[in-house]
Amino acid sequence: GEFFVMLGPSGCGKTTTLRMIAGLELPSDGQIKINGRDVTYEEPRHRDIAMAFQDYGLYPHLSVFQNIEFPLKVRKIAEGERKKKVQATAEKLGIAEYLDRKPGQISGGQRQRVSLARALVRNPRVF
Repeated sequence: GEFFVMLGPSGCGKTTTLRMIAGLELPSDGQIKINGRDVTYEEPRHRDIAMAFQDYGLYPHLSVFQNIEFPLKVRKIAEGERKKKVQATAEKLGIAEYLDRKPGQISGGQRQRVSLARALVRNPRVF
């Protein structure tokens, strides 16, 4: 239920902190807690975290629909449920009309919304 923002100059540790929260790096000291649960040594896949990257991180060979659907497919969500979630998320972000296009066929702002949709579609505990 919180919204948190990190600001700082280049090299101050913003990315490193996010990588530790995501489980991609271990902290040199302290604990990482999510909803009161210590996840410091849990694998990233067990943390239920979603991230949207500055460079979008989209798969160029997949359609917008397939890019948004990807995290649901990996989690073996049923096809019908995946379609509903992708459509609903795309509509919320105003990108439903681009679902059949590839990332190279849409604008930078639309790509950013696809990246956000991919993070939002699975409804993780932490974004």
